[in-house]
Order: sequence, then C-alpha cells, then structure tokens
Amino acid sequence: MIKQIKTITIGIICILSSLGNLVDAQAVAYAKPLFPLRISANRSFLEDQNGKPFLVHGSTAWELCMNLTREDVVDFFDNRVAMGFNTIVTQVVAHEDYGKVGGIPANRYGVQPFIEPGNFGTPDSAYFAHMVWMVEQAERRGLLLIIAYAWLGASWEPQAGWFKEIHNNSPASCRKYGQTLGRFLQNCKNVIWVSGGDSYPERDGSLVWNNMEEMIAGIKEYMSSSLFTAHPRPNYSSLDGYDKIWLDVNSTYTYSRQPSRLILDYNRTRGMMPTFLFESDYEGANPNVSILKIRAQAYCGVLLSGCGQISGNDPLWKVPADWRKYLDTEGTNAMKYMRGFFESFNWWNLVPDLTDEAVTSDKGDSNMVLDYLAVAAFPDYSVIIAYTPKEREIEMNFSKCKKAKSFSCQWFNPRTGQYSEAGDHPAGQKVVFKTPDNLDWVLKAVAKF
Repeated sequence: MIKQIKTITIGIICILSSLGNLVDAQAVAYAKPLFPLRISANRSFLEDQNGKPFLVHGSTAWELCMNLTREDVVDFFDNRVAMGFNTIVTQVVAHEDYGKVGGIPANRYGVQPFIEPGNFGTPDSAYFAHMVWMVEQAERRGLLLIIAYAWLGASWEPQAGWFKEIHNNSPASCRKYGQTLGRFLQNCKNVIWVSGGDSYPERDGSLVWNNMEEMIAGIKEYMSSSLFTAHPRPNYSSLDGYDKIWLDVNSTYTYSRQPSRLILDYNRTRGMMPTFLFESDYEGANPNVSILKIRAQAYCGVLLSGCGQISGNDPLWKVPADWRKYLDTEGTNAMKYMRGFFESFNWWNLVPDLTDEAVTSDKGDSNMVLDYLAVAAFPDYSVIIAYTPKEREIEMNFSKCKKAKSFSCQWFNPRTGQYSEAGDHPAGQKVVFKTPDNLDWVLKAVAKF
C-alpha cells in the first residue's frame, strides 16, 4: 500500500511538473524592451537600452496601416503580443492592395498617402499621422516594427512596388518623403527601416539607387540612430544587393535551402552585423508547405543566425477583411511555444555548431530544411540545443565542457510546448539520444557543475 501511494504521488508530481512547463511555454508575460534597439557589443544580436538581448520573433502584416481601423490595430497588436510575438513586419505605403485591382490604396479612413498619386513630394499629413499613432500603439505594447518605407517590388510583380515611381520622382521629392517619415516618426523608438523589397535597385541603373538613398538620408535627418536592414530578392540576403554604409542588420530571404543559406550568411556577417531570417515559406500559402516546414525553418532561423526570425501566414500578411480568422493557427501557436522555449535560457549565448563539436552525429543535408539537424551551443558547451525535423539518433558530445560534472537533458515538443525528461548523463563522454517518435523535437542539454 505504501509503495502504491508513492507511485501515485510521483505520478501526480510528474504530471504537475509537465503542466507547469506547458504553462511556462504558452502564457508568459514578457518584459517590454526599452527602445530603441541597438547592436550588441559582439555584433551578433539586438539589445535594448538596458542591454537586455532582444530575440527578433516576428509576424508579417504587410498591409496593416492601410487595411485596419484604429480599433482593429489595437486588437491585432494585443493578439500578437498574447501569441508571443515581439516584432511586426509591415510597410508605410502599399502600392497595390493585394486581391484588388489597380491603384494606390487609401487607409481605412479614405486617406491617400500622397496628395498627387505617386508624387513622393506631396505627402498627406493625415495619412502619416495615422501611421504615427499605429507605431506608438506598438511601442506601448513592447512591439518592434520592421517597416518598409517604399517597397521596390519584384521584376515579375512590378505592380506591387514603387520602383517606377522612385525612378520617375526627383531626388528632391524623394528626400522630402524621407524627411516626412523622419519628422513624423522621430519620437518613435521602436522602428527598424527596410530598404528594397523583393528586388535590387540596379534593375534600372543608378537613378533608383540614388533616389532610394535620398529617402534614407531624409529619414536620418530626424532619426539618425535608426537601424536599417534590406529585403532582397528570394534566395539572397541583404548583403548581396545592399552592401552599403547604412546597412546595420543583414536579413536572409529564402524559400529553399534554408539551413545552408543561413549558415552562409552567419559566416559572412560574424563579428560584423546581426543576421536574421526575414522571410521564408508562409503558413497556408501553398498546400505543399507543411506546418512541419514552418516550424523547421523558424528553429533554423534562430539556431543558425543568432538574432531571430520572422514567420508569416497567408492570407494574414495581406490583412484581409476576415483577418481575425487567421490569428489562432497551428503555426502561430508553434511560434508562441518557440518564444517560450528560447526565452527560458540565455539564447543570445548560442553559437551555431558548424564544426560538429557539440553534436557529432550526422546532421543531414543542409540544403533540405526537413532533413537538417540544426544545432547551436554556448561557447563553453555548457548548453547545447538541437532541433530535428524528423526521427533520428542525436549524438551529443559532453566532453567539451571541461568543468561540467554532468548534463541535465530534456526533450521539448515544438508542437505542444511541453517538456519531457531525457535523463542526467555524466560529462566527459558522448551520449546518443533517440527521438521520442517520428515527429520533430528539440533536445536541450544543460551542464551541471
């Protein structure tokens, strides 16, 4: 009878412990950062003005400013915070309202961004005042906004961007547009600016380059410390087309070969600037893109970049009339659990395990995100994190952390946010772990001294 009571008690304790871990991963109230963000001393990640590291963990909403009322904006931001996001990707002015035909869209109050359509030198103050209000609402909630000031648009989709108008405007008009943005938003500290947009300016020689940089110069007249990144063509990064003095943060944009592209960009930017996964496959955009891939590319984004990642949902990125239907999705919940996992330890100390020191088993094909074992570890190997998108054996090397006596290991379920124990193991040896099933898992090993 005593043995039976002990067994039941232990079982209850284990269940409560598991539930506690589940709550921690799902419903965490994160401290708001003190904006503006800056680049860390080692130039690997972003941090706030108190020196607290900021993990870029974002949701894409390109047409937020155009398609929502103020009441809707508040609801959208509150939901994104509740779902664990700390970053929203959007743009100041859309060239086309996706799904509708023709014309530059007004905001929900019927206000166009320019008094003369397409003339950057004729900004409508009412439009930009609404933009300021939106940015301020985000800042109150601790949200970073990564904002494209004038989306160029891809060569295969020119109607979606401002390339033609940037070419046709004068340098003075482009400078005035930048000054308008800087003047209106100069007191907003929660902004990182985005140049480009599915493209590079060299498509039409130097004129577009020059006018785009007039916009940047205009912004910097009022927001001299603002950080800038750039959105390149698919399967490239900011440095491939925007290697300019104003580029502060590199971004990776790829729908394929995510691990190898992220590794390439990490090696290119190490010690120079942070890099993050800006855009990859969108949840719901393609029936061939699984939720597994959404999770896999996100975990690769953090483990192989060191700065963070942005995820997207289609059609939420367009912020359609029925946008509320797409707030609580399987992919969004996975991002909530993911944020909770990384914020539970000092994620900013992670370094990609590119020399196979932390994990010695085969990592798979780095050109296939659904095959590759993404691994990162602290410099002293006291913490090792491995994400696998499939069933496999993972051999961890516990001999690299010289002062450790043992390692406490856990499996983290990226689909539910729950942890399960993987045992304590002596230091000074290699240990092989088998995934609990044939789904994706995160293995976490922490040294005990």
